[in-house]
Amino acid sequence: MRTGKIKKTRHWPMNGVMITNIAITGWFQRLSAP
Repeated sequence: MRTGKIKKTRHWPMNGVMITNIAITGWFQRLSAP
């Protein structure tokens, strides 16, 4: 149970960071676009 909880908690932040990175990149591209 402990390992499962750690694995689940570890997976969430990684996914969040990836999604945030993609969102920020898209935002910057939109701002840069004329």
